[in-house]
Amino acid sequence: MPTGNVDFAGWEGGVIGSCSVNDQTDVFLGRKIGVVSALDNYMYVFEYDSINTDSIMVDGPNLAHKYYQPKLLFKYNIHKSISTPIIIGNRILACGYGGCYLFEFDYNMNFKLLDHIKLGEIESTPFVHYGKVYIGSRNGFLYCLGNKE
Repeated sequence: MPTGNVDFAGWEGGVIGSCSVNDQTDVFLGRKIGVVSALDNYMYVFEYDSINTDSIMVDGPNLAHKYYQPKLLFKYNIHKSISTPIIIGNRILACGYGGCYLFEFDYNMNFKLLDHIKLGEIESTPFVHYGKVYIGSRNGFLYCLGNKE
């Protein structure tokens, strides 16, 4: 999944975190979704088992080969990020230097921003445990989001 390049804190752009996939939480039975956050300010959601043959081919690792791009489903400006977004059912939580963004999507890949919370600069990957989301921030706090039991 090609992203824009930007010099940031010694990194030369691209994706610093990992890619999340919906294999374990696929509520739509077959839609293979991947999501990454990049230093170019954007979160990218794509079908990881489908390529866009109408797209321009891009260089692969070590510039050895050219490849078609995956089918891009959604792109949103979440500010710079080195965190890995997470997929929870039909929702995506993406965090970065601009806070945390919660999106919801349907089978037709219509995306809706549900919430944007500023919790400081987030570099860590959020995680879910027993229905609550935990997020570590550079401001020294570990945030817990969810309903009280």
